[in-house]
Amino acid sequence: MRGVDSTSASTHHGGERLRRLAAGFLGAATWLWVAAVLAAALLLWWAGDRWWPGTVLLFGPRWTLGLPAVLLLPASLVLDRRLLWPLGVGLALLAVPLLGFRASLPGVERPDDLVVLTVNVAGAGNLTVPITELVARSGADLVAVQECPHRVRRPTEGLDVEGYHAHSHMSLCFWSRFPFRVGTMVGE
Repeated sequence: MRGVDSTSASTHHGGERLRRLAAGFLGAATWLWVAAVLAAALLLWWAGDRWWPGTVLLFGPRWTLGLPAVLLLPASLVLDRRLLWPLGVGLALLAVPLLGFRASLPGVERPDDLVVLTVNVAGAGNLTVPITELVARSGADLVAVQECPHRVRRPTEGLDVEGYHAHSHMSLCFWSRFPFRVGTMVGE
């Protein structure tokens, strides 16, 4: 057999086979990741506040879902560039519905926007400013403070903040730019 080196031919064939195997594994891993990101987006949308896995996704570090893309993207560039399309779809799913990137202009407020501030002050031991000053600085339309200090809730102490109506019940304090309606608390 003149001109044929059986060792180099089998090595080349083995290398090509390994490359095809790696590309197949990469394709499966890519589509599995895209499916997982899609499932996470659907879970967040439909069960975020109804089922504990959705709640974990709501309050957990969602950016970690993008970590597989750090490995899949360069591997796709080397092994199979056709996988860049599903990776792009997966990254778009990650960026928009899961991470909340929106194409809105910063600072543009509509007149019907309602700005809400909620804070748990745990007795206000760590606050650097009085709660009433925090409310005034916030500019929020509605402020709800949990574990409001007793000294602030007492009727003799003022909850007054200019431009706000105030109300307290048990350990909750509320300030609103809109008047409160007098009603009955549920359970009383």
